[in-house]
Amino acid sequence: MASSLDYSQFHEVFRPDVNAPYDQLLVRDIESKRKKLGGVLFIDRVLRALGITKGERGPPSAPTPLRC
Repeated sequence: MASSLDYSQFHEVFRPDVNAPYDQLLVRDIESKRKKLGGVLFIDRVLRALGITKGERGPPSAPTPLRC
């Protein structure tokens, strides 16, 4: 049986051997969609509704901003 991923461990979720969680093509696509939708994506609305305002808007282009 495969072991489950421990989501409380940053290094298990975001492996250190990966330079960025999203490739540049995906980052540009997400930013383009945000711009077309007036600067607000669904996830932006969800985070705001949950009271999460800390940090910069995504997507992260490096693993460092993912750490809290």
